[in-house]
Amino acid sequence: MVEIRLKRTGENVCCTFGELRIPKIKFGCRTLELKDGSDMKCKQSCRLPEGNYIIDMKINQWGFFVPVIKYRVRGFAVKPKFDLLTHHFSNLLNGDIAVGTEYKGQYEITNDDNFRQAFSDACRVAYMENHQDQFVLRVYKQVKDYQMHEDDFFKDLVNQSWDFLDNVDDEEDEDAGQ
Repeated sequence: MVEIRLKRTGENVCCTFGELRIPKIKFGCRTLELKDGSDMKCKQSCRLPEGNYIIDMKINQWGFFVPVIKYRVRGFAVKPKFDLLTHHFSNLLNGDIAVGTEYKGQYEITNDDNFRQAFSDACRVAYMENHQDQFVLRVYKQVKDYQMHEDDFFKDLVNQSWDFLDNVDDEEDEDAGQ
């Protein structure tokens, strides 16, 4: 069995940061996912739940060799995928995992053409050397002591919004009492 390990290492108000490793071929990179409940329309699961997923290695529409989750994941309309092209969290779909070399600010990941080719080559090598084996993506349970990468401006904005709403409710209560 060939393991691909996804370990989440931190989050901010909208993103989850992590590390992806393929130990058998000594390959690693960084990941960026949506944070659970960051979908503003409905507070749903936005990232792949912890667990084990059987995967295949396939060539995607851009010609890159990538891991593909074999079976549909409960709670997601479309199978989550590894995204080699997305840089910013706002372009990610629910469940998708953007991969890259480093984080660029609070909400972006760097993934240039050289990295895309290196990721594709690593997946191809893992497949060629182990094509008889089963491939499993292990998404590790989230850790309670996340390193918080808070965006102070956004956090203050949310707190001000809650304060505003609390004051509006108090004013409505006073008006109703008269």
